[in-house]
Amino acid sequence: MRKLIICIFLLCITQSYAQKNEAVSEEEDPQVSDDDTMLNAPNKADKELIFKILGNIGDYHPVDSDTEIQKKQREKKLKKYLSDLNQLWKGKKITIQSVKLEDVQADKELSSEGIKKGRKLIQQLKQQPGGEWIVGDGNLEDNPLLALTIGFQLAMCNACWRETGKYNGKFYLGHANSEYESNITLENENGEDEQKESEIIKVKITRIFLNESSVINLKKGELTSVTGIIKSIIYKAESYSKELTINLE
Repeated sequence: MRKLIICIFLLCITQSYAQKNEAVSEEEDPQVSDDDTMLNAPNKADKELIFKILGNIGDYHPVDSDTEIQKKQREKKLKKYLSDLNQLWKGKKITIQSVKLEDVQADKELSSEGIKKGRKLIQQLKQQPGGEWIVGDGNLEDNPLLALTIGFQLAMCNACWRETGKYNGKFYLGHANSEYESNITLENENGEDEQKESEIIKVKITRIFLNESSVINLKKGELTSVTGIIKSIIYKAESYSKELTINLE
């Protein structure tokens, strides 16, 4: 009888110790809450707005199984789609509710020397295969892809640029801790079996500010919102990366 009492006593102690450890373990390793998850996800309204702007752009993303001819055809369709996208959204006012400032720099535009060299580059580009799709009517203001191409070619030419007196704020999405994490996930269907694939799209936002006083109090990494008129939408799609830039003014 004495042995039975001792066994029962030891069993009670063991159970009590196990329950105590379980409670401590739950405190040390809490479950991730919905609030914690939201900190690592894009703002819902911002995500919906970006998807609305992009529309069905995923239909024109490169596909690994494409032949070289199919790849070029898809690139042409993407350029045409992007041109239509800019015509549709240019001049519309939008607000990105959650962004962080990456940096503010002096805004620049082509100088007289830059315009002169730019015209030569446009003529050279017209002579290249598929160049007419990039050049279009040659208007840099209405052709962000052409402006990006010419700007890249003249990037190292200091005499080709002059400051406008305005300032260019560069932002990334507010959920990210750096510009490299500023992205959204697009669910896309590709292939004959219509297998659903997730594609990461890097997102950048730029905003032109009229003067120094409008940017002097902005702080890097500070969570804020940005409102502006869409000036242009630039989109680059490679098999290994997708990148969206929304330029506001």
